[in-house]
Amino acid sequence: GIIFTGIALLVVLAIIYYFPKVPRQQIAIHLSLALEMGGSIGNLIDRFTRGTVTDIISVGKFPVFNIADSSITIGVAILVIALWIEERRGQEEVDVDNVHVAEEVADSTLDVERRIG
Repeated sequence: GIIFTGIALLVVLAIIYYFPKVPRQQIAIHLSLALEMGGSIGNLIDRFTRGTVTDIISVGKFPVFNIADSSITIGVAILVIALWIEERRGQEEVDVDNVHVAEEVADSTLDVERRIG
């Protein structure tokens, strides 16, 4: 229990530190961090008040879980997807910039050829 409590505290502190550093327009990342922090705090409350996390939802043969665990899982999934989308957007911007540079080089080469020939 002490290890999980320590990890949850580290996660909460890391989110408190990084949350203000995320640009406002990155709403999905803010949402994911909020879900992760809420889930971590929920589990911490259980650990401090009951000594253990209470799992309350049982769905068929799927492992028993609680809402805090679901919040953390959904938050991590949103974070992974949001970071993947941001990375793809960044790569597209680099590709567009490379096309512009290539066009400028081609134009310059044509100008030089015209002057020479």
